[in-house]
Amino acid sequence: MPAGKEHDDLRDLWEQRAREKEDRCDSVLFQGFPAPLNAHVHNVHWGIITKHLLPLLPTNARVLDLGCGYGRIAALITRTRPDIEVYGVDFSLTYCSLCHKSTGVQVACADMLALPFRNGVFDAVLAVTSLMYVPVEKREETTKKTLLLLKPEGVALFIDPGEEYLNLAALFRPSSRRGSTGGRGFRLNQYLGLGTTAGFVILNHGGMPLFSLAVPLLYPASRCPRVISRLLSAIGRIDERLCRYSRFSIHRWMLVKRQTVPG
Repeated sequence: MPAGKEHDDLRDLWEQRAREKEDRCDSVLFQGFPAPLNAHVHNVHWGIITKHLLPLLPTNARVLDLGCGYGRIAALITRTRPDIEVYGVDFSLTYCSLCHKSTGVQVACADMLALPFRNGVFDAVLAVTSLMYVPVEKREETTKKTLLLLKPEGVALFIDPGEEYLNLAALFRPSSRRGSTGGRGFRLNQYLGLGTTAGFVILNHGGMPLFSLAVPLLYPASRCPRVISRLLSAIGRIDERLCRYSRFSIHRWMLVKRQTVPG
C-alpha cells in the first residue's frame, strides 16, 4: 500500500465508501455500474471460487480472505463449507467490523505489505481485487510474501482487473480510468509471471471476455430486468467456455499452488 499521507488518504476514502455503501456490491466492485452488472461480476467471482478453489480444500481448511470487505465472499464460503475456518483481512476498520458482524469470522485490520500471519499456516489464500492496490514496484515482493503464507500443496486464487481492457475502455470513456480508491490492472503476462515464482505453479487461469466486450451494450439493457437477466445468463454460459481467452478482460484470475517442499 502507499506510504505516509497517500496511505492515510486512501484509507480515508475506503472508510468513507464502507460507511456510505456498507454491504452493497458497488461498495467493493465497480462504481457507476448498474446493479445487475455488479451482481453478475459477483456471481462470476463466486463461480470461480466454487468450481476451482473449494474442491481443492481439505476438511477444516484454513482460508485467508485478503481484502475481505464487508464479507461478500467470506459469508458464502462459511455458508457453503461450514467446516472451513475463514480469516479476513482488510485495510478499512469499517469493513472489518462489517465483515465480522455479518459472518462471525475473525478479521484483522492490516494491509498487504504487513500481514500479521506466520508463513505456511493457510490451506488457501483468496485475494479478490486486492493485488491491484499494491504499488507496482511492490507487486512482486507482496505476491511472494502472500504465497509463502500457504502450506505445502496450498492454493491461492487471485482476481484482478486486466490492464489491456482498462486501456481500451479509457479510449472510449476517459473517466473510466479515474476511481476514488485508485488501483491498477495487470497485463496478462505480468499477472501470470507473478504466479510462477520459484516453488509455485499456476494450476489454471481465465477471465470473462464476452461480458467485458459486451459491457457498453449491457448498460441500456440493464433498465429492463427480464432482458438483462437473459443476456447475462447467456453471456455467463459462453464465458465459462471462453474463459481462457482473457487478454481483454475486465477481470482475470489465476489459481496458484505451492509445491511440496523437497525432503
